Amino acid sequence: MARGARSREYAGTVEWLEDAGIVNVCYCLDQLSLPLKGNYNPKMFKLYFSDTGLLVASLDEESQADIRVNIVIQCPCDSQT
Repeated sequence: MARGARSREYAGTVEWLEDAGIVNVCYCLDQLSLPLKGNYNPKMFKLYFSDTGLLVASLDEESQADIRVNIVIQCPCDSQT
């Protein structure tokens, strides 16, 4: 998406990506109060990849290598006390 793009220009595409399970749509809240659905702004949102494999595949090779090197995560249950 282009910076400063209007949401109406991408409405069909965003809906398709969300229905296909490729992205999660995160809407901007006008107020942080319940119910959240009544306080969101449908014109302001961010898209997040649902699958981290798709995210990594969309990156250039150098970024992919950086992520793969740092992918090792220390699980607290693996540490010996």
